[in-house]
Amino acid sequence: MKKILLALMLLLALPLGAQTSSYEEYLSKGVSLYRAQKYQQAEQHFTVMLRKFGEKRSEINGWIKKCKAAAKKKRKPSRAADTSSEEESTQPSAQPASNPHVPVSASQAARNRKKELEKRTINVGEVSFTMVKVEAGTFVAGSGEDGSARHHITLTDDYYIGETEVTQALWMAVMGDNPSEFKDNKVMGFIKKKLKSNNKYANYPVENVSWNDCQAFIERLNAMTGLKFRLPTEAEWEYAARGGNRTFNHSYCGGNNVQEVAWFLENSERSTHPVGGKAPNELGLYDMGGNVAEWCANYIYAYPSTRETNPQGPETGSIRAYRGGSWHSDASYCGFSLYRPGAGDADKNSETGLRLVM
Repeated sequence: MKKILLALMLLLALPLGAQTSSYEEYLSKGVSLYRAQKYQQAEQHFTVMLRKFGEKRSEINGWIKKCKAAAKKKRKPSRAADTSSEEESTQPSAQPASNPHVPVSASQAARNRKKELEKRTINVGEVSFTMVKVEAGTFVAGSGEDGSARHHITLTDDYYIGETEVTQALWMAVMGDNPSEFKDNKVMGFIKKKLKSNNKYANYPVENVSWNDCQAFIERLNAMTGLKFRLPTEAEWEYAARGGNRTFNHSYCGGNNVQEVAWFLENSERSTHPVGGKAPNELGLYDMGGNVAEWCANYIYAYPSTRETNPQGPETGSIRAYRGGSWHSDASYCGFSLYRPGAGDADKNSETGLRLVM
């Protein structure tokens, strides 16, 4: 009897037990969201699980299909409820929900979240990446501190933004080299000949790139694809980070708990991490806060206290904006507006990468 008990104790101490428990805990949370009819949140949760538990891909994909089917079925009979909400939101005492020059209301944002996200997949050699459509709208930018006055910004045109930061794999497919500090140097020697899918760092964000480097990358990418990629303006970046017209008005991009949505100083172990490892925001965008900060198109400028429409920043300057915080940042840098850092066009370090728009 003692031998049996000892054997059981040893089995319970195996690392596999901890991994199984971890998977079961994640699965239980996803199933709970599904049963609570929070289908979009459940789908996002299971998508994160795919990256953590690849060996369970078949089971997880089954749950993702269930979430999509349930969400689609739920939308069909909801027209009467939507009409009622629309009537409430258009009372004289409230701003019209359809007015593109006022921030989206909570009820309109809820209706927008019911719509399927529009995405485009782009292929560059062996590498593919996804762009997500961001519908035009208005938001309140700025924090009221550090040259960042709170004011309304209106974006009048839809645009697409990268679902993730540009990866090392994509950079290598376009440029033929890898400037990143977090990389496997043994692999890079022959990466130019053929992109190796088993390269540990292929799905890590590219970093150690200057604003000028990004322009060279984008120019070559546009020539290869025939498309018109560019860096986002600060306004485009912040609007997308906040969730566009689907926003929950979270404190961070994707939630109110920074540990769940960002790699930063307290949890990064002083390194970047594969893109998409944290929870996405309302637009399905990953790592808008943390992992690497992201270059923007415009020069830094003091936000005005008056409304702006499609701001492009000043025509001249010496400091380009970057946003989002990094693996080496304090949590406060992973928010939306409190800090608006910048650097020179030729400056680079292991904390800064990029995300595309078009």
